[in-house]
Amino acid sequence: MKKIRKVLTAILLLLSIFSVPVLARDTNVNLVNFYIPARQQLAEYYLDAYCHGQYLFVTLMKTGNKIDKVNFWAVDSSETHLTTWGMATEGGGRATVTFTDGRTERTVHKVYFKSANYNLGGYTINGTLTY
Repeated sequence: MKKIRKVLTAILLLLSIFSVPVLARDTNVNLVNFYIPARQQLAEYYLDAYCHGQYLFVTLMKTGNKIDKVNFWAVDSSETHLTTWGMATEGGGRATVTFTDGRTERTVHKVYFKSANYNLGGYTINGTLTY
């Protein structure tokens, strides 16, 4: 009886190693020459993706001689905010927003970007959106 129990325990432990669920998959979307309009108007990035995990990240590369800053947040198809607000800075590392719906899986319709500073002319950003 002890041998059977040991064998069954070993099999169960071995199977449990392979059944660990992955709750966060990092998917990258490149933001290449993504245009931010002038006078703090919104730029919409249509994502329409199924997101896993609790965070959404934006990393901006430094382009030009001026460091641009953008605010960003995610919404669903009914324009309900899914995340907190975040601010990404060119060359400033990875900016993070947290999903506030309390779930680990959801569909994100689009991500809004808005200039953090009042600018008279629009500009483009380059970077990565990770969800």
